[in-house]
Amino acid sequence: MLTTVYLGGKMFGSTLEETAKLVRAAMGFQRKLFELGFWVFCPATNCLLAQFAIQVMLERIVVGNLTQMEHCDIVFMPPNWKASLEANTERAHALMLHKPVFYSIPQVKRWLEKGGGSSS
Repeated sequence: MLTTVYLGGKMFGSTLEETAKLVRAAMGFQRKLFELGFWVFCPATNCLLAQFAIQVMLERIVVGNLTQMEHCDIVFMPPNWKASLEANTERAHALMLHKPVFYSIPQVKRWLEKGGGSSS
């Protein structure tokens, strides 16, 4: 069984172009985590199409993402997480759930080397 990673972080920019840039950055982390053998749930890859309805849907998006997090084994917060209220909420939820939270790919690699996660 694969270990599942919740990839948090800032998802929305003030423009569609800024949001696309954030999504591309998240996809880079997603790829690196996939290469380490994880299954990755990445809310940022779901948000680009929802950009048009941020004000109406933001609460629903955050609640949906936190629900998905409950099914993940670990949480990864990229460097931009502090810049987003939603990402801070994700981190707080992860800590409340006692999920391991990582802030860099080297941190995740060290965890794996010490026997964390499931073999794939």
